[in-house]
Amino acid sequence: MLNTGSKAPDGTTVNFKVICVPNNYPGTVTPFAQTTNGVAQAIFTAPPVPATCTITGKIAGVTIGIVDILVTTSLKSEVSGLSESNFPDRVFKMTK
Repeated sequence: MLNTGSKAPDGTTVNFKVICVPNNYPGTVTPFAQTTNGVAQAIFTAPPVPATCTITGKIAGVTIGIVDILVTTSLKSEVSGLSESNFPDRVFKMTK
């Protein structure tokens, strides 16, 4: 969603960035995606070691969403800032 509370029009480019701490083994995220029905999807690949990763979504340089993911060595996942998640596929839907 945009800061106006409305959905982004179809075809709007959303840029994604991930920062993981510690960063010796950074995670990766799809750098950008376009919206369909107000949603842009990105694929996050976790680092091979425990870390806290923050994914930020931006439209035209304006932050529209932030999600923190705690990567552990167990199958347990802890995610904050999400409205919906699908842990088996590691697919997260971030809405604001």
